[in-house]
Amino acid sequence: MATTQSKQNGRKLFSRSRRQEQWVEITGYRVGVIQLDEPILIGSDAHVVGDVIAPKIQVAGLVHGSTAALDTTILPEGQVWGDIYTSQLQIEPGGKVRGWVCSLNEEAYQQLRLDGIVPEADPVQNDPDIPAEAKVTLRSNAQINVLRQLQNEAASALAARAELEESFDQRLQEVAGETAAKVNLLSEETHQLQTQLTEQQRALEAAQENLGVRETQFERQSDELAIARELLEERNTILDTLRQENETQVQTIADLQVKKAALEERLHNTELKVDDLNKRANSLEMALQANLTHSAEQEDALVRWQELAEATEKRATELETELRKLQFQAEENNRLLDMLQEQRRVMEKEWEKALEELESLRKKETEPLSESSTKLLARIDDMETQLTDMAALQVQVVDLESAIQEQEEQLLWYKASLQTSRHELDQLRQTNGEQTVKLAELEAGLIEQRSAVQKWQHRAEEVRNALQKRERALASLQDEREEMQEAVRHGRLQLEAHEAELERYLQEVHKQGKYLAEARNLLIDRDLALKKAQTKINKQAETIAEFKQVAGERIKQLQIDLGRTKQQLADATAVLARRQRH
Repeated sequence: MATTQSKQNGRKLFSRSRRQEQWVEITGYRVGVIQLDEPILIGSDAHVVGDVIAPKIQVAGLVHGSTAALDTTILPEGQVWGDIYTSQLQIEPGGKVRGWVCSLNEEAYQQLRLDGIVPEADPVQNDPDIPAEAKVTLRSNAQINVLRQLQNEAASALAARAELEESFDQRLQEVAGETAAKVNLLSEETHQLQTQLTEQQRALEAAQENLGVRETQFERQSDELAIARELLEERNTILDTLRQENETQVQTIADLQVKKAALEERLHNTELKVDDLNKRANSLEMALQANLTHSAEQEDALVRWQELAEATEKRATELETELRKLQFQAEENNRLLDMLQEQRRVMEKEWEKALEELESLRKKETEPLSESSTKLLARIDDMETQLTDMAALQVQVVDLESAIQEQEEQLLWYKASLQTSRHELDQLRQTNGEQTVKLAELEAGLIEQRSAVQKWQHRAEEVRNALQKRERALASLQDEREEMQEAVRHGRLQLEAHEAELERYLQEVHKQGKYLAEARNLLIDRDLALKKAQTKINKQAETIAEFKQVAGERIKQLQIDLGRTKQQLADATAVLARRQRH
């Protein structure tokens, strides 16, 4: 506690003195004379070997030599191993002085400062304050010189010892500090390396987990890629099938369009034929009406002929005389009739020949037609034949009318006989019956023709319906084609999207492969760095162990040297004691 209080007092005094004037502080180990015109402070960690000359001196450390100053202060734990020349001396508790103390005035100080040499002290002869009776020389000058030399040697030995102890302690502290610093540094580095190792292990574990996750993702993406490829192949197959179906439907549409054109042409031809048949039916109706009118007229004529026959019967007797003339005329008429019949047969042959030629021509023209068309043409031919027959009958009727007129004229003119008239009347009746039959046949043919026309109209309607169905089928096929094209386009878009997604998956897989390779390289580098750090830590531990061993050996050696020095100092002290006793 006293030492601590002395240190505090010294610091207070030093701080107070320094507030008043400027001081030069000496620290560390110094060898040689120190002479300054400013006040000097020997620091607590200072070790000065040599004389110190200054106006004011404060010693807080160790001085191995003499001091010369007007004001000298020995602070706590301050030591002066030598003589002190001063006009004012203050030794605080804990301060030590091992040497002579001599007074010094201003002039002596200035002379000493100019000379730069501190003289040897003579405490007995030079002190005016000591009474004369006290100035007794106890020892000779030789003894005093030896004593001073011994004191100087002892001071030098003590200074060397203190220096050695201080240097050893300082060096030991420095070595210990360096060692501790190295140990702390190595500990910190070890801690940092362990922390880095832990972090690297965590990072390694995280990287391994990430690697596992990435491998799982890679496997999943590989599976998804395989599934996508399979789906892509299926889509390609479906797309090829759709393309083939589209081509087939396009070909079907083209065929249907061709068939539609053919059916339209056929329908047009059929409509033309139906129009022709309608025109023919109308003409037949008109001819039939005319024939009916003519038949009515012929019936009226027959009635008149009957009346005329009755009148003729009445006049038969009158005409008998002219019978022979009429027979002659009948023979002439028979010849004429034979001639007409011969002409008729010739005309019939020519007509048959023409019909055969027409039939051959029609067969040539109508070979590619269907069976119904062939039947219709045959029916039309029959009707044309009937019309031709009707025309021939009309011609015959005209001929008959002309013949009747001629006969009437002949009867009028020649008053034909009743038999001839009856015969002609029978012929007329027969012709009328035949014409009636022919009219009935014509009516039946007209009905058949109408039914045929209706059938053809129905057929045309069916063809129209079929054509409309074909058109609807064509429209539906076109819609299906558009849907197929839309499906193909959608499939292409999906295919492009799948290809883009596949490309993105491949790029992602490539990136993940690179990242995995980089992660593996980083893990390898970290493992190598970890091994190097571990090796470095082991080497540093070995170095610290070796340094501790060397430091221990050095400390032991210094302890041995210190023991020897203490022994030598004890021996020197004993020698001095023996000399003092003698």
